[in-house]
Amino acid sequence: MDVFNEYINTTSLDEDAVVSIGSLIKRIREKGKNDETVKQVYVVSNSLGIVKAEEYRDNTIHSEDTSNYTIIRPGMIAYNPSRLNIGSIGMLKYDEPGLVSPMYVVFEIDEERITKEYFEYLMGSDYVLAKIESFKEEGARFRFDFGRWDWIKVPVPSIEIQTKIVDTLKRFRECIEGIEKEQENRTRQYYYYRDHLLDGFNQEALSNVVDICDDIFLGLTAKVDYVEEGGVPLVRANNMTSGTLDLSDIRCISHEQHEKLTKNHKPRKGDLLVSKSGTLGAVCIIDTDEEFSIYESLICLRPKEGVYNRYLLHLLRSTKIQDIMLEKKVGNAIKHLNLQTFRNLYVPLPSIEEQKKIAGILDVFEELCERPNCGLTAEIEARKKQFSYYQNRIIGFNKIK
Repeated sequence: MDVFNEYINTTSLDEDAVVSIGSLIKRIREKGKNDETVKQVYVVSNSLGIVKAEEYRDNTIHSEDTSNYTIIRPGMIAYNPSRLNIGSIGMLKYDEPGLVSPMYVVFEIDEERITKEYFEYLMGSDYVLAKIESFKEEGARFRFDFGRWDWIKVPVPSIEIQTKIVDTLKRFRECIEGIEKEQENRTRQYYYYRDHLLDGFNQEALSNVVDICDDIFLGLTAKVDYVEEGGVPLVRANNMTSGTLDLSDIRCISHEQHEKLTKNHKPRKGDLLVSKSGTLGAVCIIDTDEEFSIYESLICLRPKEGVYNRYLLHLLRSTKIQDIMLEKKVGNAIKHLNLQTFRNLYVPLPSIEEQKKIAGILDVFEELCERPNCGLTAEIEARKKQFSYYQNRIIGFNKIK
């Protein structure tokens, strides 16, 4: 058995193989005023790592005077003590040194004891993230000062074993990335066929959306009072995911208020919801008999007999219809769709048989690419859970006493 397998299969770790993260890192306090040749400003993104400020967001603004900014050099790491819990940490992988805001903490690692790649796997692990959360400074806001790294113990085997661990986990990651790439390609294919199938009709024979629906109405516009128990769910745009409703995280209003405010219009199973504020143009089908109200950010459509709701779902999510809706958005600070503008929308409506045929084809693509707990989405989630399990076992977090 080689040393790598022996390390994985051993039931415990030597005491000198478990050390604090604080013992592996050294804080850097070099300021911009100490090296005027360093000009590039970086920001730390919780999704992209460290990126150039000008490439991050159009509205990224930093101080003109960067003399008090901290210098970060290639291979060093920066994090925001107030946002570390959401992943605001990254290693500088550009060759050019730069500057980060004084709010960031910058440190370097001891590369004689730990490789950069192994350190990144440690920092991205569920184990370390949970420790960061448990050791945060008490108070209204999250904060993780540099000294708290001394409180987190991690396995640090020999450089040889670290390298093998990194190679093994990298192969797991490549497998996940391959499935994500497949999902991306299939999604593009889905969008192409959706737009192609829905665009193949006589554009002179369009139907007004009012004429193909028995009812079109807005959600509640009156002030509502929330209740903690025994109420009726109030659905908002953020409860619409991938064409379906998610009622797992929702606030409720009283039954009395619900009945009073929905006596003229009440959503029901089979209706469609379209978001008119927030994420504009999101669409889903009501697939539950549970009674609920909808917020004013939603438009409800009740298709007539002869109009297949899943066809209408794909139609309203198509590129052409989305472009038409978004072109007509109104408002200054907060954009939204106007109900009257939506009622003036014209759409292609073939026979019910053709509607079901088109929807059936597109449903297959949607299930493969986008629907939660199905197809490639489910496969990616399963692989990520598998990766976390093996990351924990291979690195040896489960062996720390």
